[in-house]
Order: sequence, then structure tokens, then C-alpha cells
Amino acid sequence: MPPSQPSSAIGIAGEEGPAPSQHFIVSVPSGARGRGGVGAKPIIGLSLIVAVVLLITGIRPLVNAEWQWQAIRQRGTLRIGIDPGWQPFSFYDAQGWQGYDAQLAQALGQRLHLAVQSDPVGYDAMTDALLTDRVDIGLSALTPDPSRSEDLLYTQPYFDAGPRLLTRQAVAGFEALAGQHVAVMLGGDADKLLRYWVRRVPGLQAVPLNSDTEVWAAYTDKRVDAALVDVLALPPAVAIPGYILSPQPRPYVIVVRKGNTVVLRELNRVLSAMQADGTLAEILGK
Repeated sequence: MPPSQPSSAIGIAGEEGPAPSQHFIVSVPSGARGRGGVGAKPIIGLSLIVAVVLLITGIRPLVNAEWQWQAIRQRGTLRIGIDPGWQPFSFYDAQGWQGYDAQLAQALGQRLHLAVQSDPVGYDAMTDALLTDRVDIGLSALTPDPSRSEDLLYTQPYFDAGPRLLTRQAVAGFEALAGQHVAVMLGGDADKLLRYWVRRVPGLQAVPLNSDTEVWAAYTDKRVDAALVDVLALPPAVAIPGYILSPQPRPYVIVVRKGNTVVLRELNRVLSAMQADGTLAEILGK
């Protein structure tokens, strides 16, 4: 009998067919499979590496945020980007930076144990000044901008610059003023807001006047049922008869660079304390 030769693949009915691709089968002893076997060690090692990477990735932003705050503390100065053309909040005179925001900045510096340094970067360059680390915070009657949420963080509001609705009875909004006359200064944001509601509330009538002083006088003399005025034109709250509502809030906030969460936390902490002890009301009431 001739010696056996390597046979070709056998097809159906025993006919020779094309050689199949080679397959290698490795037999793993049963004791090596499953938990604790040699096959599990690479998986455990890979899982450990992934966990370490995730841990480092998660911690890094926290470390960077703390480092930014400690750098400010070590410097001893809080660099503040401002727009000095926004009276009465931020402007320059012979004595330097003045206005509500300047007073707020000084109060923040005292509570954070930091000197304050204003940098008149202007409104349009505020974001660039923050992103390039030219300033630590932006403070100049700024409002949150949703389009910059990828670059900036905003504190809690320190002031609501929206107009105030003065009424003789408590109301939830303009819908409750059907058939009433509301005084407003012609041409301002309050006038625009009232015109919007006049078109939507039956019988609501606007009484346009030339100044907030005239609006205030018409309300106190009871020549109108209600008034819509600029918040800065109001006298101290204790002197206002009736009720006050902010129908369209316009929050002023402090701005920091995205990632500076510790700076943001410290600012919010101080703002909350100043709100609670009346410091904000005292500053904004001057």
C-alpha cells in the first residue's frame, strides 16, 4: 500500500474540491477558563488601565479649576474686565472706576481678601479677554449669553435690571390688568414691553409720558391704575405704594472662563452672603 499522501479537501460525494482556508483551534484547559483563569488576567489589566484613565480625565478639570483659584490668591489681585461706558453701573471719572459694579467689585475683593484691578477691555472684547487669561472675571452690567455657553460660565444674578410693574393690588402679570390704564415712558424698553401686552390683553391701555418722573407722578397721583418704569428710576422700595412686579427679568451676572468652577463657586458664595446680609441692596440703593 502506498504511503498516505496529504489529501485534498473532499467535497460532496467524495470529489476533490478547492483547498479550504486553514483554521487553527487552540484548546484551553477547563481550569484556565472563567473567573481567575489565565484568560481573565488581560481583561482585568485592561479594565484597570481604563479605570485609571477615566479617573485622571475626571480629576484633571477639578485640579485645573483649583489651580486657577490658587493662582489668583497667590497673586493677591482679582483682575476684572469692565466696560466703562455703562452708567450708572460702570464708568470712569476723575477718581477712577465708579458705579454700582465698581462698588460691588470692592465688596467682593474685601470678602475674598483680594485687591481688585479693573481693565477697561470693553463689552465686545470681554470674551477674548477672559479666554486669553487677560482678566479673571467680567463685571459690567453683563447678561447671560446662551450662545457663549461653551466658553463662559455665569454666576447667580446680583441685580435684576428689568422694568418694574407698579400696581395697587397684587397681580400675577399683565393679564390681570384688562381694562386698566398703565403709565409708561415713551420710547424705552418698558414702552416696548407694554405695547406687546396691549395687543394681547383686552382693554389694557398704555398712557405714554415723556419721562419716568412723569410716570411716577401719574401713578402716585392716582391718574392711572398702574405704571411700568425703569427700575433705576424708582425711589427706595419703602416709599412705593402698592405692589411691585418684575414682569420681564433682565439678570446682571459676573462672567468667568469655562472651567473656572472654583472661582465661580467662590463668587456665588460671596454673592449669596451679600444678598442675605443686605449688602447688595445697600450698594444698588446708592
